[in-house]
Amino acid sequence: MVSILPLRSLAVANKKLARFFEFYAAHRPVIQRILNTSFIIYVLCATYTSIVGGAGRVGRDRSKKSKKDSRKGKPEKVAVCRRHSGNLCVL
Repeated sequence: MVSILPLRSLAVANKKLARFFEFYAAHRPVIQRILNTSFIIYVLCATYTSIVGGAGRVGRDRSKKSKKDSRKGKPEKVAVCRRHSGNLCVL
C-alpha cells in the first residue's frame, strides 16, 4: 500500500502537467506576449533605478569616505606586487 501512494501522486502530477502544457500550447502567443512585456518592464525599471539612485549610492558614499580618510593625514596604503616580491606598489 505504501508503494502505491507515490505512484498515484505521480499520476496526478502527470495529469496536471499535461493540462498545463495543453493550456500553454493553446494560448502560446498570448503567454509569450505577456512574458516579453513583463521582461521589458523589468529591464526598464531596473535601468531607471540604477541611473536615478537606489543601491548605487552606497558605493558612492564609500568612495567619498576613502577620499576623506586620505585627506586626514593617514599614510597611504601599500601592497606587495606579485610580479616582483620585493617591490611595493602604491594603491
